[in-house]
This record gives sequence, structure tokens and C-alpha cells, in this order.
Amino acid sequence: MTPPRLFWVWLLVAGTQGVNDGDMRLADGGATNQGRVEIFYRGPWPDL
Repeated sequence: MTPPRLFWVWLLVAGTQGVNDGDMRLADGGATNQGRVEIFYRGPWPDL
């Protein structure tokens, strides 16, 4: 299943803006509502 175009636009915009501690994202999911939860804290995105 291919994520909607809006998701890719959001990902591009989110990737170009500053990230703050506590920001969250889903990564490596099969759908836009699936994936690994990652919370930014002092550097790289660690997965939980």
C-alpha cells in the first residue's frame, strides 16, 4: 500500500524544519497509521 501524497509532503517539510525534544514520528510502517514510534531526544531518533 502506497502512502498518500500528503504524507510524503509532510515528511519532506518535517525533515527540513528544526526538530525539538519530545517530537514524535512513526517510521517503517506498512501504512500511514502503522510503524515504529520514535521520540526525538537529544540527537538521533531512537526507536521505542
